[in-house]
Amino acid sequence: MATPVISASSSILGFRRNEAFEFQPAATNTPTSWAAVGLPTGVSISSSTGKISGSAATAGVYVVTVSATNAAPATGTREFVIGIASEAAATVASADVSCEWDFDVVTRELSVLASADSSASTAGVVASLAHWKKDDIFLLRLRFRKNGVVVDPDPTALTLTLKELDPDPSIALSAAFERSVATGESAYFDLLVDLSGASVQAALSNYEEDAGTTFLANVEIQMEAEITFASATETIRFSSRTAKVSLDKDQVE
Repeated sequence: MATPVISASSSILGFRRNEAFEFQPAATNTPTSWAAVGLPTGVSISSSTGKISGSAATAGVYVVTVSATNAAPATGTREFVIGIASEAAATVASADVSCEWDFDVVTRELSVLASADSSASTAGVVASLAHWKKDDIFLLRLRFRKNGVVVDPDPTALTLTLKELDPDPSIALSAAFERSVATGESAYFDLLVDLSGASVQAALSNYEEDAGTTFLANVEIQMEAEITFASATETIRFSSRTAKVSLDKDQVE
């Protein structure tokens, strides 16, 4: 009997700490037992069905290895990223933890949807796409547009990079992305953004003498996709122009 192949989304996003959820992976070749390594505390996997369920006790980003074994015995594995946000993120952290952006594939500009709350430009001040705080863990919804119309690319990788200054190493990277099942004008991608790392705190420490401990950070979206040309498959890379987000020290310690 062939090795089980686990087929499901590679990311499980949008759940909060202490919120009950269930996720059912699937596999070919008739697995009879399941196991997982790296699950959040409070979450477990059924050894007979593979269902992952529970309520995560701690917010964070978890890389979980799930294995499925059949009667052969043969074992197949797959990694899943589980993103658990703080239960208070939507009210305590900032109003922009559920922000939506557009990525214009012609101009490569990032912009906030008209319904979202973005900072206005004033003389000598660069507008901010969002107001984020240290320790935010949230989903950024991204739509791609061409000449004002939503397009639906098929990326193999989609990453948000946050830097203090353009030449500097990143202080935060998005951990995973998930494509919507919607198509056409409703198509979008959710990126899991985690600002709880030590690099974010270190960058903010450079501004501790400033009121509010805040600065305008540089943000960029990178996309990779595979194209076939002359019977050969190539990986192309496409980046947005650098934009700005306001990054603050979390006022709730």
